[in-house]
Amino acid sequence: MATTEVQLTYAGRRLTTRGTLAYFYLDPNEGKLRGFKKPLATGLKVGTIIRVHDEDGYYTSGPLGPVAVGHSSDAAQLLQWSAEQEADVALHAQAADSKRIVAAGNDPMREALEPIRRQLAAMSSARRSAAIGWIITYLQTGQRR
Repeated sequence: MATTEVQLTYAGRRLTTRGTLAYFYLDPNEGKLRGFKKPLATGLKVGTIIRVHDEDGYYTSGPLGPVAVGHSSDAAQLLQWSAEQEADVALHAQAADSKRIVAAGNDPMREALEPIRRQLAAMSSARRSAAIGWIITYLQTGQRR
C-alpha cells in the first residue's frame, strides 16, 4: 500500500468531551481540527507545520515519521490557538487539583463550612430557614441586614 504525504498544522492541546487533554492538528485538506491522544511529534510550538506519511494512520517515528517543514504565518489564528490551549490546560489542571483535594479529604470549602453546618443542625427549621436566608444575603452583598 502506498503512503501519502499530508501536511498538518499543530493547533495545540485541547480538552476533549471526556475531560482529557488531546493534541490537535489542522488538516488543510479537510479544513478541520483532528485530535490525537498522543502527539504526532514532540516539542512542537503552536502553528508548526509538520509533514506526516499516511497509510491507514500516521507514522510517528522512523524514516517516515513527522518532520517539521515550516510555521503558520496567520497571526490571528496562532493567537487564538495559543489562548485556547492556555485556557484548556489551566482548566484541566484546576479540575485535576480539585479532584485530588476532594479525594484526599482536604476540601478547604468543606472545612470552612463545617462550623456553620453544625450551628444550622442545632436550630429549629424556622430559625434554620431564616439563618440560611441571612447567609445567602451576606455572601452576595457582604453586608448585614
